[in-house]
Amino acid sequence: MCGRITRPVRRGLVPPIPKEPKPRSRPHRFSPLAIVLSLVLGASASAQTIQEWKTPDGKLFFGDRPPSGSTKVGQVGGDSQPPDAVLSPKTFAAKAGQSRSELEQALRRNSDRLWEIRDLLDKVERLAPKDDPEFVTSEQEATDAAAFEARKAETLRKLSEAERRSYSTIANLWKSLDELNSKVASRFGGKSPDWWHDKVDCQNCATREEAEDALK
Repeated sequence: MCGRITRPVRRGLVPPIPKEPKPRSRPHRFSPLAIVLSLVLGASASAQTIQEWKTPDGKLFFGDRPPSGSTKVGQVGGDSQPPDAVLSPKTFAAKAGQSRSELEQALRRNSDRLWEIRDLLDKVERLAPKDDPEFVTSEQEATDAAAFEARKAETLRKLSEAERRSYSTIANLWKSLDELNSKVASRFGGKSPDWWHDKVDCQNCATREEAEDALK
């Protein structure tokens, strides 16, 4: 797996696990990460197939969170796909261009999500008990330290699972782009027309090689 981005550590990133009530109540300071983590995990929950939707304004959207009012029209990355209807060259070119644009947007969105997950992984990995506001230097030090390490390990496990799901989704998007390129070349006699761009221009996107290596 590629090296992760390093950034300054922010305090209080590990969500607390329930403890026995203490004489003096403490405010829960880990709710921000709990919310962020739940959003990240939920957003990348489906990696085997990528849902395809038609939005109210007539555009295609790839992902599991379409705009309100969208209609599901299919999916990519699954074991089987429905056959395409016979279209005129002009209509085929328009639909292929739209599909490519939406796939590239999905690749950018999922790559941005992946970098967020990896950033959280780096921050949580560097946390120490002294960074935890629940840690008290007293007779409870050993107990607090053990609870901190348990919370940290569980958070790292969930983030690692979310990272792998994101890589799987990105790998499927690259596969779908390859299939689209092949479909266009086949439609125009085995060679892509001059107006078709085979390459994806996205410097911040996770590459095909990164995704495949991470899933090995």
